[in-house]
Amino acid sequence: MAGTASERWSAGSLGEAFRAASASRGSDPRFDRLLAVCTVLVDGVVVRSERWDDPLTGSVRAEILPPYAGGAF
Repeated sequence: MAGTASERWSAGSLGEAFRAASASRGSDPRFDRLLAVCTVLVDGVVVRSERWDDPLTGSVRAEILPPYAGGAF
């Protein structure tokens, strides 16, 4: 996540993993704002924020992609 090439989290949902990642950064509000504008892929499929608390099954690869050209943060 932000500022790292990769991280591993053992979590039952994306939301759980994101909350753990946020807590590990001292709950910095900038991290949460950045995550809110990123695109999240799980095994190559876009997952919208309303589905982040859906249970994950097995091992997955989640990718957090920042906004691209023309976006403002």
